[in-house]
Amino acid sequence: MKRNPKQVELDTPTPELVREYIRRFEQSERYYLADQAITKLFGLIPNNEELEDILLKLSVINNLYSTQIFATFEMAQHIKRLRIDPELSKHSTEIVNRIADFSVSGKRRYCFSFATKYCNWHNQEHYPIIDSFVAKLIVAYRNGLVELSVR
Repeated sequence: MKRNPKQVELDTPTPELVREYIRRFEQSERYYLADQAITKLFGLIPNNEELEDILLKLSVINNLYSTQIFATFEMAQHIKRLRIDPELSKHSTEIVNRIADFSVSGKRRYCFSFATKYCNWHNQEHYPIIDSFVAKLIVAYRNGLVELSVR
């Protein structure tokens, strides 16, 4: 079977491979320090009661993860209206969908990737990040190959 030249075989996940990727991540100034900044921010502002707190957290995630939330103020208002803190403390998966289901100027959008990231930074143990990169990796591991995107 002929392979696409942009495809590579994936290594079988092992504890050693995971440790290697963690080591690489921790040596990446751009990604590691971005994660440290978000960790610090969410530690200082754990709740979602004040609009300015939500807007600050949302803006940082939107910028560092390029989540393409163009109506940040409206999304912050949406999150505030949802009163998400009790749901986050119960590890509710439904809150991800409620955050994702967002309308602005009469247009409905489903911002699932952003919602998973926002919840993840509140509790990484219970809210995994799901985005196009993760989806590609899941499919790739299922198929044994990954197509590399060129940026």
